[in-house]
Amino acid sequence: VVYLHAGDALKKQPEIKPFPRDTTTKQAREGKVKVEFNVSHSFQNAWKLPTVLNSEQYNMVWKDVTDKSTVMKLPEASNPAIYPDGALTRTDWLDEILRTGELQHYAVSLSGGSEVMKGFFSFAYDRTDGLLINTYREQIGGKAGLDFQLSKNLKFSETVNFQHSNGQGGINTNSHESYIVEAIMYPRSAYVYEHDQAGNLVYDGDGKPLYSGTIPRWAKEVYGLTAGYGSIRNPVASLNRLRQNRPASNLHSTSVLEWKPVKELALRSSLSAAYYQSMSDDFSSSIPEIGRPDPQNQRSTSAYTSTRWLWESTATYANVFAEHHIMP
Repeated sequence: VVYLHAGDALKKQPEIKPFPRDTTTKQAREGKVKVEFNVSHSFQNAWKLPTVLNSEQYNMVWKDVTDKSTVMKLPEASNPAIYPDGALTRTDWLDEILRTGELQHYAVSLSGGSEVMKGFFSFAYDRTDGLLINTYREQIGGKAGLDFQLSKNLKFSETVNFQHSNGQGGINTNSHESYIVEAIMYPRSAYVYEHDQAGNLVYDGDGKPLYSGTIPRWAKEVYGLTAGYGSIRNPVASLNRLRQNRPASNLHSTSVLEWKPVKELALRSSLSAAYYQSMSDDFSSSIPEIGRPDPQNQRSTSAYTSTRWLWESTATYANVFAEHHIMP
């Protein structure tokens, strides 16, 4: 399975769907207890990626545009006469933010019963490590059902579904601020991590390498640059700084009572109830790199809860009078 976007790792939170009128899958069956296991492991990669200009080509495009303009000037960072390092191609940003996605699925189910009672139970765990670095999604789900033949004409059944998910993703992949677009726009002359003029990694106070901006910090002093390449951010730093907690739970149950007091008449009453709860807790740390810095830490939290229920009752009468069928 091949995707260019991060959708598989970053699926949206589950939505409450309309109540099903009938469930035709994973129903309880009569017989000995049956146990089934299902395990799958697969991978996905991005395909047909766009070809991005190297640093020299990028600077040539800037020069062609500004030469024909009476207003625009060639940016200092794109002028090799001012900033010769800007003509060097160092980083493939799409390659840096994309990876081989991994999909895992584990499921077990039990079913069986007798003429009086039949039941089934299933449980599944899924994890997807997304195509974009530091993105993932986990989901567990369970389903249980019981059918009781209370008497010859009376039957009761109960079905319960539960699902819980969490993950890190849900990122903007469409606008000019998306990580994929920034990886295409970000200057290839920049390093992923900050280097000094001698080519050595620069570390912060905790001994971790600093992320690089559109131009290195030393270039502002050596070449007198004031900015570089516009208001964009290091896409590797942005993805690695994701701190999201977005759990969501969905519980749904359906109870059905069926009674046939006489052969021609069938009465059916069903009650469905659903409970949905989700929370979003995202933290955005400060961004010190040259490009589009932000000195503030931010945190946003939201929660949503929903309950629904539906009660339906039907009566069906069917008979034949002198070869005339009556079935409302």
